[in-house]
Amino acid sequence: MPNQNNPNEQFRLACVDGTSDNRRSSIGEAGALDRMMPELWDLSPLGDALEERIEHLHDLLRERTGALSKECAIRQDLERQLRESHAMADQAICDKNTFLATMSHDIRAPLTAILGYSELLYRLGDIHNAPSERIEMLSAIKRNSSQLLELITDLLDFTQFKSDQFELAPIETDPLLLVFEVAADFLTTANSKGVKLNVECTTPIPHQILTDPKRFRQILTNLVMNAIKFTNEGDVIIRLASRELTSASACFVVIVEDTGIGIPADRQSVIFEPFTHGHNEQTSHQTGTGLGLSICRQLVESSGGTIVMASEEGVGSKFTFTVPITSNAPVWQPKAHELTIREPVALKWDTPDVNLTDFRIMIVDDTTDTRDLLKLIFSEAGADVTTASNGLDGVAMTLDAMRDKRPFDFVLMDMRMPGMSGHVATSRLRDEGFQNPIVALTANVQAGDEQACLDAGCSTYLTKPIETSKLFETIEQLLPELMEHKSHDNENRPTALISEKSTDPRFLPLLENYMARLPNLLEELRTAQRDGNTDSMLDIVHRLCGTAVNYGYPLITEAAAQCQTAIHTNNFPEKQLNKTLNWLTSLVDSALESYRNENDEHAKHNA
Repeated sequence: MPNQNNPNEQFRLACVDGTSDNRRSSIGEAGALDRMMPELWDLSPLGDALEERIEHLHDLLRERTGALSKECAIRQDLERQLRESHAMADQAICDKNTFLATMSHDIRAPLTAILGYSELLYRLGDIHNAPSERIEMLSAIKRNSSQLLELITDLLDFTQFKSDQFELAPIETDPLLLVFEVAADFLTTANSKGVKLNVECTTPIPHQILTDPKRFRQILTNLVMNAIKFTNEGDVIIRLASRELTSASACFVVIVEDTGIGIPADRQSVIFEPFTHGHNEQTSHQTGTGLGLSICRQLVESSGGTIVMASEEGVGSKFTFTVPITSNAPVWQPKAHELTIREPVALKWDTPDVNLTDFRIMIVDDTTDTRDLLKLIFSEAGADVTTASNGLDGVAMTLDAMRDKRPFDFVLMDMRMPGMSGHVATSRLRDEGFQNPIVALTANVQAGDEQACLDAGCSTYLTKPIETSKLFETIEQLLPELMEHKSHDNENRPTALISEKSTDPRFLPLLENYMARLPNLLEELRTAQRDGNTDSMLDIVHRLCGTAVNYGYPLITEAAAQCQTAIHTNNFPEKQLNKTLNWLTSLVDSALESYRNENDEHAKHNA
């Protein structure tokens, strides 16, 4: 009996239902299929191959997974090493900053005593009857101390550039005045070597450029100093020019050229690299860090300018740097006689005329020499001085005086002290309600130090070594009562206000241009004062403060500085601020009137 469940049998029976011809054909095909079916239905070899393939893929997957695991482990290890390296780098930067802060403090603190006591010896002693050798000794102390200060400043500038912590403070500045100030400073040195120092203008030059005057001086000072140092005979020439770059921009060009020993060819390619000296055995006696030109390059490039050098050994060197200016800046062409350098008046070590009688001052500093020096300076001015050797005692004594209703008018606070730092001490005093000025006195001059002092509650920030004149200027600006007294005194001063440089021929053309610009600046100040625009007032008095001193108007500088501090710190009553602003504008008016009268008298005399 047919097996109905057999597929072959089912196929065969299906074919029986057809026609006879078809049946025969189907039977033949069925026979062929019967012979093929065992092979068609036997899939075991294919299954075995598929299983082998799957197993192979599993092996590959396991191998790849293992490799990925190892790669992940390696990557994680590298990431860990990178984090550790980053942490080590951060720690190294922190250690470097700590080292620099410590080095700056430890060098600047004794310099405060050296320079301060040298000044007192000069001022308090019978200097007019002193032997010339003694005066030279004092000068040598000051000169070498200043050189040491320059070295530490160069090192700190260099490290700030490397850590991107350096900031410029550009303002509208008269470039020719800056150049003359630097040239005048080096005239004596040049003359002592028999070297001629000259200033030349090859094109009309701008009245004003936007630059950081301090850094401009630093660049030019370094170049002129090097030129004179390495020139034993001949000339050092400072050439000035303007060069148009595009239709909308131009640059101010300064060239310092000398006839000195030149720079060897093998040193010229690295002359702007740090810790590099331009000369070898023939100048081994010269001193310095080898950072000056490197800092100059970074200062110039940070300002958007360029600096290049050309030199021939035995012939001389030429350094050229540029400062960007706008093409529409007013220009003028100085005459030859207007570019004659005159030796500046010798600097005086005189204490400013400040009367601190009835003022009580607290000095907090851990250095005995600094405390004694400051106490002597303030006591001479009539102040009642109290000192503390650490922050904890300084806070306690200041708060005790405040509770006794005899608060200190002024606190001078050293920031870096063992135990309680000046930052913590200042914050503590502010938290306890002490509102009088606290001035940070610190040898730390790195980026962020000033802001850290202000954030702690200090009124302003001064750096060591201490400049006596700057110290008293700060007190005048921060003590409203003292400023009030000075304002009353100023009401009785003569109205005539003549520039201290009006008798100096080299400054006459510069002074003329300055006075021509002054009325517009004065009108801007009055408009800003009427409108109550403090930002505009601050900008204008800042410009007045920076330019008036250069053009021989210290009284205007003093008034502008007081206004600037009052506006910036916002710690003066509005009435007092307006009174000081009015005093400033009246001084400027007086200067303008005096200048016009002087010119009228001069014209009448010539007629």
